[in-house]
Amino acid sequence: MKGGFYRDRRFLLVAAANAVLMLHDSMLFILIPLWIVQRGGLSETVSSTLLLLNTAITLWLREDGRHDINIRSAVLHMLGDAVSSAGIIAAALLIRFTGALFRAQRWLARASATEVAALIAPAFPDVPAAIRQAAVARYQAQGTWAADPILRAPGYEYLQQILLDGGFISRRHRYEDLIDTTLASAVVEASAAGERQGQSHRADRAQDHQP
Repeated sequence: MKGGFYRDRRFLLVAAANAVLMLHDSMLFILIPLWIVQRGGLSETVSSTLLLLNTAITLWLREDGRHDINIRSAVLHMLGDAVSSAGIIAAALLIRFTGALFRAQRWLARASATEVAALIAPAFPDVPAAIRQAAVARYQAQGTWAADPILRAPGYEYLQQILLDGGFISRRHRYEDLIDTTLASAVVEASAAGERQGQSHRADRAQDHQP
């Protein structure tokens, strides 16, 4: 073709339409469900129920699709949807777990030894309150508990040395090869952004109530 395929307007139009349709599929089957699970208040129970329903329909159609290529293609499509849905649910659960862990760590960093000792009392019913409180205060003083879910290089190396000394691992591994802090960093940043927004709203309301 003279001038190359990129000069063919019909080809470019079809390619653009195909890209839009592919984006539509990504939005429909991945981004929108993930947004619903994270932001829409859809519980893990409901999400799991929908996934099981999709799987049941897929298995039901599979029996009828042995000799029908149209049903077989529909089964494959639904199977792909089920796999993507499972990945979305797993990602949402991981994000929520990391967020819950961060909230617990933040509370632990602000709480007093008395408050922490009282909270863990049911797990140590035979330990006197004074000993529980002293143990918690000692852990707080030596900075044992992390303030966020991000595993940084110094902490990783410290843990790795403990594992080496205990014989649990036989050699060192590079931090960059094993640790990915993307998710934890995103959760921490989202929490900080939410706090800044909340502080801004509180400041605006305070100004509105000033005479």
